[in-house]
Amino acid sequence: MTRRGGPNRMSGAFLAAAVALAPMAAPFTPGLLAQVPPETIVDLRIHGNHTMPDAEVLALAGVAVGDVVDEVAVDAVTERLEASGRFEEVEVRKRYRSLTATDRIALIIVVRERPRASVRSPVLRSLARLAEQSMWLPVLRYDEGYGVSYGARFSLVDVLGKG
Repeated sequence: MTRRGGPNRMSGAFLAAAVALAPMAAPFTPGLLAQVPPETIVDLRIHGNHTMPDAEVLALAGVAVGDVVDEVAVDAVTERLEASGRFEEVEVRKRYRSLTATDRIALIIVVRERPRASVRSPVLRSLARLAEQSMWLPVLRYDEGYGVSYGARFSLVDVLGKG
């Protein structure tokens, strides 16, 4: 018994389909890239800063509304903010303002500031950090026959590191 659709027939069908679809594949033309308009910043937003004003973050970033940017410029903004040493994490997001007009973008800068230690003594600094990481919940309870009982529940957050 022989099979009709053996491997030779399947490869022939695949070859015929590839030859038939080859003219449909448009060749890459570099002129298409030249037609893309430059991206202009129309909105700047800063998230995550709580002690540093927005104007200072923008001065460190070196961008303003109306600037023309590309991917290299977005990476340069990220590098400038990280090099300042004032942030633990920096993320610069580029968002289009419209689905059709891709020349107008919003630049969103998301930062997480480094904590500033104002206490010079290492022992007092450790105690201040421990106080910042502790959470407490007051407990007040009344039981008939026993009266009022009170206390607190304590919890420490990220004592062994962030995570």
